[in-house]
Amino acid sequence: DKTGDINNFKSKADITNTLKELYDKDSNNVNNTRCLVEFAHIMKSGDIVIAKEGKRNYIGYGVVKSNYLFNSKKNEYKHERNIEWLQKGNWIDNEDIVQKTLTDITKYPTYVDRLIKIMGINMNNTNHEVKKISKLKYKNLIFYGPPGTGKTYKFNNEYKQIFKDRIEFITFHQSF
Repeated sequence: DKTGDINNFKSKADITNTLKELYDKDSNNVNNTRCLVEFAHIMKSGDIVIAKEGKRNYIGYGVVKSNYLFNSKKNEYKHERNIEWLQKGNWIDNEDIVQKTLTDITKYPTYVDRLIKIMGINMNNTNHEVKKISKLKYKNLIFYGPPGTGKTYKFNNEYKQIFKDRIEFITFHQSF
């Protein structure tokens, strides 16, 4: 909460340095920085969010319905996303759950399948952005933005698989 609006930072390094100043000078804050960047810049409307409690309980799932918001009027939990909760409850997993506050699990298909089964998630009722993009016939796809905002991450984790048969040339020019 003390970091303020993540949109005000120019890079991941700026976020990391601020976290060190505010919370723990001895920590490298890699996971906390990643969490804030992914929450503010990588997560998008249409993504599915699964809430957990402890090491074995899932308590709900929903669909992200807004961009990142910073609510300075609140006392705590100032970083926000509007979520349409599709199901609330208590589902127990016999295996340990990921422990980080925010984890992109799309790169772990076995884990995703397990959650879909445990929680009864109906993927047909979601409006996931990747489904929309995979149906498009882009000739060129250009990622732009300042360094540290997730362009390479987004490509590697969301688009690369979709366009794997159509990729001919990829370049990331750091001066842009």
